[in-house]
Amino acid sequence: MRRHNEAHSIVSAITFLFVLGLSLLVSPYESVQAAIQSLIWPETSSQAEAAELEEASADIPIHPLIWSETPFQAEAAELEEVPADSNKDSDGSETAEEEPETLTSSSLQTSAESCNDMRVLVDRSHPLPPGYAPEDLVALQSYKVLVLGSSEMSLRREATGQLKGLVSAAAADGEELVVASAYRSYADQEGLFGKLKSVYGLEADRTSALPGHSQHQLGTAVDFTNAKVNYQVWEPFGYTTAAQWLSSHAHEYGFILAYPSGHEADTGYEWEPWHYRYVGTENAKRLVERGMILQEFLASEGVLPSC
Repeated sequence: MRRHNEAHSIVSAITFLFVLGLSLLVSPYESVQAAIQSLIWPETSSQAEAAELEEASADIPIHPLIWSETPFQAEAAELEEVPADSNKDSDGSETAEEEPETLTSSSLQTSAESCNDMRVLVDRSHPLPPGYAPEDLVALQSYKVLVLGSSEMSLRREATGQLKGLVSAAAADGEELVVASAYRSYADQEGLFGKLKSVYGLEADRTSALPGHSQHQLGTAVDFTNAKVNYQVWEPFGYTTAAQWLSSHAHEYGFILAYPSGHEADTGYEWEPWHYRYVGTENAKRLVERGMILQEFLASEGVLPSC
């Protein structure tokens, strides 16, 4: 047994020396340690290269298009990300680009619509033409609205309906409201202004509008009076309980005081506590919520008379 072990040791030593010598002859640039490892853990050349590649790329970030897809899949993904040519149909033919929409006169209100809009701005700088007259005027008497005198007065239909509700609500609260003036045509305003000018001269311009500049021509303005001021249209009306009632409730029916006190520089007219204009209930609500006067609200809406 002892001789057998000695013989085995001699064979192992000879084998080691043989491999060492062979490795030095075949690959003089490899170290002795590498040759021994190749004997103990044999690998094919492709496996060794794969291991070296794996070790070298361990710290390189992996890009999904490079490492998780075939070249054909990567190209397909890139093509999907490129936006399609908007100037070509599916068959490759050229198509005209869509022009951006621009505002033209046809996309805005027509001239007739602008003057009939409840928000149209009529003041010293924005007049109505002599021939303008609303087409939906109705007599106030037909709606049982009290008017001053026996002459027929009219307003636009929507305004008349709301005016009837306003006057009825005021009466239920014990306040008398009588209409002293409503719609006036351009010719009517021309005659009225002429009479005032003959009495007050240039001062007439501060209390009355020039023809074409009056809100009464719109068919949505009304002047109130009552017995407490002897049915006159003048400043004392502003100190009555009826005027206070209007200040609190008129907007609920779409009516707004046109020329309030303290805003003469804004409106161009002196305080007229009797003069209210109908703008619609929704517009009146927005005006009150914004804390605006009528002139300011209408200017912000930007509806100008172009009829």
